[in-house]
Amino acid sequence: MKAKSLLFAALVALGLPQMVSSQQKCNVEGTVINRPKSKYALMIESGRDFRITGFKGDTIKNGKFSFTIPADTVRQYEIMFDDEMSNGAWRTRKFFAEPGTVKLVYHGENEENKDHVEATTPANMQLIAMQRLMAEKYRPQLEPLYAAMDSIYDHNLAYSDEAASLYRKIRNTSDRHERDSLFEIWNKLRKTLGDMFYSDAHNDIDAKTKRILQNYYKEQTAFIKANPGIYGLTVLKDNLLYASDLKDPGEQISIFDEVYANNPELATHPYTEEIRVLTDGKAIVPGKRYPNLKFKRTDGSSEEVLSLLGGKPAVIDLWASWCGPCRRHSMELIPLYEKYRGDGFKVIAVARESGNTEEMEAAMKADGYPWESFVDLNDRDSIWRRNGAGNAGGRIILVDGRGIIKAVDPSAEEIEGFLKEEFKH
Repeated sequence: MKAKSLLFAALVALGLPQMVSSQQKCNVEGTVINRPKSKYALMIESGRDFRITGFKGDTIKNGKFSFTIPADTVRQYEIMFDDEMSNGAWRTRKFFAEPGTVKLVYHGENEENKDHVEATTPANMQLIAMQRLMAEKYRPQLEPLYAAMDSIYDHNLAYSDEAASLYRKIRNTSDRHERDSLFEIWNKLRKTLGDMFYSDAHNDIDAKTKRILQNYYKEQTAFIKANPGIYGLTVLKDNLLYASDLKDPGEQISIFDEVYANNPELATHPYTEEIRVLTDGKAIVPGKRYPNLKFKRTDGSSEEVLSLLGGKPAVIDLWASWCGPCRRHSMELIPLYEKYRGDGFKVIAVARESGNTEEMEAAMKADGYPWESFVDLNDRDSIWRRNGAGNAGGRIILVDGRGIIKAVDPSAEEIEGFLKEEFKH
């Protein structure tokens, strides 16, 4: 989805009433300093996808904005600004909605390090402690490396010769279809080359940066193990939701199982159940049996995966009408489906949609999908998270007739190679 469309999706939520019906409330008082282009403060619960939920927003007046949020259950939220959204790049600024008042102070470009949260409530105090650790111990080490990396990109020295040549082609084309095609090649090349996709200078700075961040994450991990609470629960949730080679999913799951899962104060928190769902998603790997999930149709009926397979290979295609990469990958499946459908091959599509299915149905017609699509409306069944897709650009999972996962996000060529062997073509 393009930046302007994202901004529109955010702004449609503006003007929502500030009244809340909960017994306990969090009053958010925001101050904006030296951000003349920022007209709106946009708020979303941390980890949610604004393409599905939208934002709650408030107009910035005289450098001030405010929200009133239910606080019967403590949750984490993020603040973004409209001008960042319109440029297609933004920072997230987190805080916890706890009973009482929390003050947020945000600065303009090149002064973001002065941003801070002011609160004396438990989860916010833990958040502030870790933010202070980053600011005082780790940020001074990281800033020179970030500046050096920016310089490498500014001087076009970040990529290997092969990647740099492809990058120039992408920059020099004005044809949208050609650019989309080149980006597909770009992504495949990055996957194929790994670290060799980048220059030695880039990889050297990246390695130094990762070592410093790894030390910070070690301290953060020790902190949440020693101080179990809502803050730690959100750290574990985010670490499982957003993939990073610096955070081992197995370690996050172990900490949850050992410290958090049976904690009586946290066991019933909504984030605990979210972590269990995300943990299920981490099991979507080749060699494992695909879970026998129920997928819902637009008419409300549902069917289990094993029933849909009918003993034949299939691709489970997680897509969305608003997701360009998802739709391109789905269209790549059409020739395979037509070629092998007579052998029993299926595409089991599940769309992640918001509000209604009108855009899904229009996208199916426009793209020419010859299969039906199930739907997860407003993330009610958390299908993407149960499949390890998080908030990313969909997912394709190849399974055999017994439901054993053969590949995750394979190319069309890889899928056809499996089907040729399976059907002896």
